[in-house]
Amino acid sequence: MRKNNFYKIKGFTLIELLIAISIIAILSVVLSVNFSRAQKNGRDQRRITDLKAIQSAAEQYYLLKGNYPANKKKPNLEASREQDAAHWKHNRSPLSALS
Repeated sequence: MRKNNFYKIKGFTLIELLIAISIIAILSVVLSVNFSRAQKNGRDQRRITDLKAIQSAAEQYYLLKGNYPANKKKPNLEASREQDAAHWKHNRSPLSALS
């Protein structure tokens, strides 16, 4: 009689454990795909925001200088600083250029 009680101990079978592990593996794959997609969308949105900021800065430059910034290999920083100093001497506020 005692021998029969030994085999009646409750527990998980090997099949139940394999099914549980496979379900967990499938869920982790699905979540990792969704997470990587969310990261990609976040990077794309940041790039769009950065491009809009560059566009806005170029438009503000155009309003201040009357032309868009040129792509020069060696910019003349001293002349640019002198122009900026002369501009800000007359216009104390950055918003004054917009009005």
